[in-house]
Amino acid sequence: MSIPTMLGYRGGELMMRKVGGQSMPALREWFMALEEGRPAPSGIRPFDRYLRGGTALILAAIGLSSGVSIWLLVLAGLVLFSAIYDRCPIYKALAPRIKALFKRQSPDTIQ
Repeated sequence: MSIPTMLGYRGGELMMRKVGGQSMPALREWFMALEEGRPAPSGIRPFDRYLRGGTALILAAIGLSSGVSIWLLVLAGLVLFSAIYDRCPIYKALAPRIKALFKRQSPDTIQ
């Protein structure tokens, strides 16, 4: 009934967060990165990237063959973006700003 979540602290500050089960090599790499103070390695494995990319292509093909279903094409685009988001420079530039915006407006900080 729950998803395993690991939090990595360094010097009392939360540095990393991993959700979901992880393999032993992934955990080892995660702890080494935490110890060295470098960012956590990407959670997307090459197999997952190919699987998501292939799923996006299949969804796009179905969307185009069924008389251009805009909803399937949008879904295909979202699935494809989920395969490459960690390599997207626009996402890397905007993500910290969006996270900071939501952190500022969190219910815990509103008085």
